[in-house]
Amino acid sequence: MFVLASKHLFWWPVVAMVPSPVAPGTFDRQEFRVHMEALPEDELKAIDAAFADYATAKERADHQHDLLYRVVHDWEDVVSEDKAPVAFDAATMRGAMQMTWFRNALYAAYHDALSGGARLGN
Repeated sequence: MFVLASKHLFWWPVVAMVPSPVAPGTFDRQEFRVHMEALPEDELKAIDAAFADYATAKERADHQHDLLYRVVHDWEDVVSEDKAPVAFDAATMRGAMQMTWFRNALYAAYHDALSGGARLGN
């Protein structure tokens, strides 16, 4: 049975490969989960069109990650340096998005979730 939902929300695992602070040239695998929303094609196209309409490099830079800000609704297993849970909110996510490995991990997770597990070479 295929369920046609008006809004499709789901939890998905995210793996961020973070440069190790103690082992030069290696990465620490850090895992967490995000609550995401699969957007309809029309809304994805609207996000792309809005981005294309930005006239300046600053406007494009300010809005380059609007897709992630739109689709990520919550997270689990995100902690501070002292291992205290970090609550999800827009400001905290914007701060985390400053780190390349966090951004890349979210984009990869969203792509994996929407591609149905398809990988290049399969």
